[in-house]
Amino acid sequence: MSRIRLNLADELRTWRHMPPGTQLPLPPRAEDKQLLADLLALRDDQDQVQWLWSHRRAAIAQLALREVLDRLASLATGMRRAQLTGYPVPDYQAAWLGQLLDSPSGADPFAPLALPDTPKADTLRGILWEVRHLLHTPAGLETTEPLLMSLLQLPEAIDPIAWLQSEEGQRTAHLAGHTLLDTSGDRSRFIHEGAERRRTVLHDSVSIDRATITLGEIASLEQGTCIKASVSIGTKDLIVSDPGLRTVIEWPGFDQVVDDLGYRYLELRHLTTISTEILPEECHEDIQITFYPAVAKGATLLELSSHPVVFNVGYQSTSTAEYTRSAPLVLSNSLAFTIKVLENE
Repeated sequence: MSRIRLNLADELRTWRHMPPGTQLPLPPRAEDKQLLADLLALRDDQDQVQWLWSHRRAAIAQLALREVLDRLASLATGMRRAQLTGYPVPDYQAAWLGQLLDSPSGADPFAPLALPDTPKADTLRGILWEVRHLLHTPAGLETTEPLLMSLLQLPEAIDPIAWLQSEEGQRTAHLAGHTLLDTSGDRSRFIHEGAERRRTVLHDSVSIDRATITLGEIASLEQGTCIKASVSIGTKDLIVSDPGLRTVIEWPGFDQVVDDLGYRYLELRHLTTISTEILPEECHEDIQITFYPAVAKGATLLELSSHPVVFNVGYQSTSTAEYTRSAPLVLSNSLAFTIKVLENE
């Protein structure tokens, strides 16, 4: 399950306003660390996307191309592993991935992406052109990976990095900025699961339209806070009649956590368990969200909020596991819980 994707300005605001002394997770490559530091040095009221476009155009174009290729590499690797274990690969993915699924590890065109040094521009161009000759006609990428689709269809005479700089400025800047935040190290190492200090049971519920969200408990960890919640949502008009499809409805959780001192907290981990058998009129899921760092000394309240309240809706084949995302379900403009903070030591 994926967490809520905030706009770039809101994500960077969270990073800038975590409690004093917080150790920030950083990307592994020196160039990416510097670019992230430059972004964090901006004011909250500056246009983050425009700044990237105006001052770091070449760098973000290369970063965006690298990220698109990384995503494609991850997909191909995942599908290869699925084949080896006998797990069914969706037909549409097997069709367009073509020879990438048959490429032996020694001839992996994505190998330079895994090296510790940042791939050069010519290396990224070479990977893109090589991959294009291994793929079949993409299907369905217009909605799931529109930037990848556009890059794969570029004439070979057009430089993809120059194209990203001139034709896709806003999308390139957004993708580059989010990539810097998403690739910032192994975030899970900042939370020690065994270092729980105390736990408090909650019974706070909010009903919004067809959904009820209940906070079950809050646990204070050595370096974070863990919230457990449950969600029930009416599904009567979302269930399809096809017995071969399973309806999947997921709540991505809170998009902001702020204490009464104004400090913000970063979501590190989001675990969910969805009912394996969705009732004709209701779906239930249990969620565990871990935020970093520990609540600041002196803070007495935490506000957990979502703006707006959105549920992901999709349909999964019971035979092939192929998943099709539907339009998200928006229930409300906002949701907020205010909870008392456990006493800090």
